[in-house]
Amino acid sequence: MNRGGFARLLSGFGVAAVLTAAVATAQVLPPPVLTARDPSVLTVPPPVTSVVCPGPVRLLTGSDASPDLTYDPAFARSPAGSSSVARGVTLSSSAGGVAGVAEWHPIGKGAGTGLAPTGAESAVIAQSKLAGALVLTGAPTGQDPADVGAAVATTTPAGDLRGLAAASCAHPGTDLWLVGGSTELGSSARLVMQNAGATAATVTIEMWGANGSLTIAGPRDFLVPPGTERAVLLEGLAAEQHAIAVHLRSTGGSIAAYLQDGALRGYQAAGIDLVVPGSAPATLQSIAGVALAAPRVPEVPNVVRLLAPGVADARASLTFLGPDGAIDLPGVNPVELAAGVVTDVTLDDLPDGAYTVIVDSSAPVVASAMVVRSGADPAGPIDRAWASASAASAGGLIALPPGPDAAIVIGSTASPSSADVGPATGVLRLVGSHGGTLRTLPVSVPVGSTIALRAADLAPAGGLAAVELVPDPGSSLVLAALLTSVLPDGGTAISILASTLPVQLTGDVTVRDDPTTGLRPASG
Repeated sequence: MNRGGFARLLSGFGVAAVLTAAVATAQVLPPPVLTARDPSVLTVPPPVTSVVCPGPVRLLTGSDASPDLTYDPAFARSPAGSSSVARGVTLSSSAGGVAGVAEWHPIGKGAGTGLAPTGAESAVIAQSKLAGALVLTGAPTGQDPADVGAAVATTTPAGDLRGLAAASCAHPGTDLWLVGGSTELGSSARLVMQNAGATAATVTIEMWGANGSLTIAGPRDFLVPPGTERAVLLEGLAAEQHAIAVHLRSTGGSIAAYLQDGALRGYQAAGIDLVVPGSAPATLQSIAGVALAAPRVPEVPNVVRLLAPGVADARASLTFLGPDGAIDLPGVNPVELAAGVVTDVTLDDLPDGAYTVIVDSSAPVVASAMVVRSGADPAGPIDRAWASASAASAGGLIALPPGPDAAIVIGSTASPSSADVGPATGVLRLVGSHGGTLRTLPVSVPVGSTIALRAADLAPAGGLAAVELVPDPGSSLVLAALLTSVLPDGGTAISILASTLPVQLTGDVTVRDDPTTGLRPASG
């Protein structure tokens, strides 16, 4: 063997010896002692609270800022004679406390207007001649998140968009359900996605119709840059759908969204309103503020709209809680819902009055209701209003935009288990247009019924800017506001405002060291 081969042989013996020693060492050395420090409890500070408001209703023109809408620029962007108003309010967490500072500003640009309570328990701001969408942002007071609410309303006296379109401003989210609207001939569903945050959002659109899940023409994903809005005509994505439901999923940032639902019957206006997000799919839903009034419009009935968006069919039971208690609508229950099929249930056989609709289903559903108003001639122009569903029964806050008449609708959603069940109770807080609490009223609603209180009766001198309902422990109450206006042609315009629920605190978070981090094999 030459010298080089002998050296390689010794080297091989050396490597083997090292490996043998390493194995032996591993067998005799004790395992490492893993220790962890005591867990730490971190208090998450209350967040800044924001609600995002829809903008005024728009004619579909080339002046719309969205790149997805290109229509004749010869038409004005806003309908002739329309007026748009808004009102925002910030409250203390309880009567007698101090409200936090809030700011009212356009989405993405422009200087804000402050709501500085200066030691008061509430502050109110109103604005007319709106040019676009607004955001109301409130700072926390101590450990309490800001309790803020706002609403907008556009009244158009005549033309294609004749009617009242109003909505409460909503907290942004990443998973939104819009149940309402139509894309059939003569109708338009203008989807507006709003990003009031600092992070770009990519929004994925899903749609369902009367025949099931809809194939969308064109892209399903839309980028909404921070501080902007993006509008899309849904009739361009899925045309000729009499009844639709829309699901929006956002990644990258939270968004707000609404549908501008408008329709014509020939040359007659058939109503305008804003469809706002309702509850995520649930087996128990409530729809507050469903107010029916004669005369009925045969071609455009009052309806409850239902969708079971999962893979399983559902059997839904509808209960109508009216002024005199629960009413069973003959021929309705149960409602068989095929999975993925949007279903409208006609309510025209119910007596006139304000109702809370309870939807109890065997599988999760989303729901809403549409009510219709006409003048003396049902064949003439009409208006419509959409009410979104809620899975919660926790009262809430409603700001009342200046102008329209208002009625406060409160429903007791608990089902009586025996004849001696008492009424659901709570406290209704009335906020004046100049800030401050006008008064607080005890509320008592018989279980399984709905009451309607005129704002003019609650505040005889006028100036009611907002209401907040706080149910007593053990009471289930839902809140809505019914807005109406008399138009120059004698017809009634209508819209329904949903309540805004307070932001829930995250609470304390426990943080623990994990001494095995990096020592365990990666999963997957």
